[in-house]
Amino acid sequence: MNIILKRSIGITTATLMVLGIFANTASVLAEEYTAQNSLTSLIQVGPGGTSTYVSPEKVVRDTYWADLEEGTIEERIEGLGVPSPATSPLATGSSFGSASGYIYKDVKYYGVFPKYVLRTSESGLKDLNVLNRGFGSDAYLPSTGITDSPLGMQIILKDGFYQFGYLAGPDYLNSEYIGKTSNDPVLDKFNPYGFREADLLSQDEIKDPTKLTVYGDIREKGSTDSNKIGEYRVGDQIKLDFSMDASWFKRYIMGYALSLTRGRYSYTVDRVYKGTLGKFDSQLVYTIDIPEGVDLINPSASISGLNDFNVNTDIKNDSGSKKLVISLKLNYDKANKEELWKDIIERIKKLDTSNIKISISGLYVNSKAQADTNIRLRGTIGGYFEWANTILTGVPSPAGEPTFTGGYTSDTNTEYYRRLSQQKVFERRYLYFVAKQSKFGRDNGAPVDKPNLISYTFKVKKEPNNPTPGRIDGKDRIETAIKISKKNYDKAKTVIVVRHDLFPDSMTASVLAKLKDAPILLNPTAK
Repeated sequence: MNIILKRSIGITTATLMVLGIFANTASVLAEEYTAQNSLTSLIQVGPGGTSTYVSPEKVVRDTYWADLEEGTIEERIEGLGVPSPATSPLATGSSFGSASGYIYKDVKYYGVFPKYVLRTSESGLKDLNVLNRGFGSDAYLPSTGITDSPLGMQIILKDGFYQFGYLAGPDYLNSEYIGKTSNDPVLDKFNPYGFREADLLSQDEIKDPTKLTVYGDIREKGSTDSNKIGEYRVGDQIKLDFSMDASWFKRYIMGYALSLTRGRYSYTVDRVYKGTLGKFDSQLVYTIDIPEGVDLINPSASISGLNDFNVNTDIKNDSGSKKLVISLKLNYDKANKEELWKDIIERIKKLDTSNIKISISGLYVNSKAQADTNIRLRGTIGGYFEWANTILTGVPSPAGEPTFTGGYTSDTNTEYYRRLSQQKVFERRYLYFVAKQSKFGRDNGAPVDKPNLISYTFKVKKEPNNPTPGRIDGKDRIETAIKISKKNYDKAKTVIVVRHDLFPDSMTASVLAKLKDAPILLNPTAK
């Protein structure tokens, strides 16, 4: 998988310092994964809490609760002028080029991504040419559920992540907050959306972004007990509810919206609120491994908890095993639709992201399932949510405001800013995730050493033990009745005697025989 994105930047010393793209330009072998050539999905936390970049192969192998695949991103960094300092990533490299004073460099990054999920080069915002960029690192695509490092979700300067919350604190990016304590609320003038504290990330989540985890759970359809082991016989249909809890997600997006008005840009808050344009796109993918003993017959799925998503069901052959793949994709007319950012925020406010559920049918126990054995269904959830908002609306600025509002002066790169003024520039964020098993819904049949595994276990019941009596006959009905009584009774306290030539009498006697636990004997009419 290869993802190619383009990033335009003004090349000045100040710009490089703000974007934090100073990097070690030493030759890096593909086997050496570092902060300079890797996405944060390759970070693993070792003994003592130390964080290390490891190979994509190792991350795929270790992340047993998700289906991941290796991938790379190629980013073209562009700008005007001579790069400074000489050690910047634009200064060297075989792909470094120049035309009429315009320079570029292609940089490749390694990482892992959820299987069956659209990448940045395939999604609804694929035509936007701005890649996520964090302070102090190069390419940055935030993710959750893959790494235990807090770096996975910090999409802005680490010390500035507090801006996603309600409390003001000593906001050094806005002089009006100087002297404020950590218990002071955000000033109303910087909160045009009217967010309350409950609408935003908690202080614990801000201090430790690993708490921003998506959880998944599989249970029997209609059941409230996720832990119990179900019971099915051969031929029975297994109907399931597969749910996802991303309760923090809405608060995260609200916090991002709030951070835009807390000093990150130099234009007025009113212009951010009324003039910023936005776009977004999203996809969720649920999968279930289909083991031997289970068949898929016309599988289908329905969704609850989300609007404007199309549901598509597919059967994949993954390494020789069947896998049910259910993709939920934002409707085409909604993805990449340009609208006011504040309208997008108002719509997201109304979402309940704590219980997004798909109901699945079409799984059946087949004849290969052995009685009195347990069968475990492994599930995964992966997906992305990406959004973009304008950092330049293309509308002439009010008097006294700079044309380009990225915080840089326009006198050093006049041509660069002239180019920017002719287009709407979007800042794009692509956040991807994989889910872990909710600890409260953990399957009783799951392996103890895999606490993050999303699964559902059921037991195959024995067929009922109802032996057939076989054929019993005699030369006539009288002899047949005698043989039946001999086969089923060694002795009896009661015997029912019926005329052999009156069929209604025989039928009526069967009810009495059941009550008395007595055999029926047919007697010749004249004897």
